Amino acid sequence: MICLETHVNPGNQVFAEIADADYVDKTGLIAAVNRTIGRKNKLTCVSRPRRFGKSYAARMLVAYYDCTCDSRALFDHRLIARTKDYLTYLNRFNVIFLDITGFISEAKCLQKSLQIVPAWIADALQDDLPEKIKGKTLNERLIRFVEDTGKQIVFVIDEWDAMIREAKDDPVAQEAYLSLLRS
Repeated sequence: MICLETHVNPGNQVFAEIADADYVDKTGLIAAVNRTIGRKNKLTCVSRPRRFGKSYAARMLVAYYDCTCDSRALFDHRLIARTKDYLTYLNRFNVIFLDITGFISEAKCLQKSLQIVPAWIADALQDDLPEKIKGKTLNERLIRFVEDTGKQIVFVIDEWDAMIREAKDDPVAQEAYLSLLRS
């Protein structure tokens, strides 16, 4: 599998490239996600019609939370900067970013069954975790990653439901993907 994107702590460069003068400030979404941190109900699903900026929003969340970069210049002049939790969570987490459509497109391009996609996702994450993080399973390695870095993980999954749509006639692929998400 060819994978050109870093999935673990990808930084803020992509958001910096799209956050120009024409960017419509949607950083209020960050405040909504911040309110879920440390709570039992901490999953946030952003649903909007096609072409309404969900992928931009995903990149914005990555840039805001990723602990491997300094994103103050990207956010200091935006709505989120006016909230009390702005600096509390800015660049404080490990981030795992997945664009599910990229994996699906690659499988289709290579004429592979979508059943392979969950394994590719797990392999991509395994490959992106630091080599010193040991563990037999992806879950063990993620737990050790949190322990080693002392930082929790924020998962940002763009097009999380694409496997459900694209594999609508393949319950095995759907179940494998849902099992990966549950784990």
